[in-house]
Amino acid sequence: MEEKELFAKNCDKHEQKVKELLEAYDLAGIGYQVQTAEENDIYNEVLAENEFFAPNDVPRLGIKKGDRITSHEHDFILADDDFQRLMDLAQPKFVKAKITDENGYIITNWLTILAGARRELYDYIVDNIIPDSMKQVFRDARWKVSNQEKLIDITRKRFCALI
Repeated sequence: MEEKELFAKNCDKHEQKVKELLEAYDLAGIGYQVQTAEENDIYNEVLAENEFFAPNDVPRLGIKKGDRITSHEHDFILADDDFQRLMDLAQPKFVKAKITDENGYIITNWLTILAGARRELYDYIVDNIIPDSMKQVFRDARWKVSNQEKLIDITRKRFCALI
């Protein structure tokens, strides 16, 4: 049987499990996006409520020394002590939003959950859907996230009508 036919046959055989893993992966991605948006909103709120200024010119961004920093997208410009002050001011808001505990530890680390869901989905696809003659190529490629994403996208296209 040709690799393409084997792939299709294996997809049919493992349809339900792949759908479940794709759903878990997508939900983890949504959790990560929501958490990141909440964090960015908090940083922007703190930057709006407090004065933070650029310590240097950053011509590529059109920022001059002394300009007020009002967006989390530019917080990397801050001097180390100002960046620490931003983190200290944001921390109570992170606790209130249940992003971190009082010690600054992330309560639900969506990035870790997302990485685990991606790895589980990728491994399941390689172990159960990829034809045996191609498995090693995909196992060798597993360490790059971009390779994982490519295989997941290809598999998603196969299941897109099913999800």
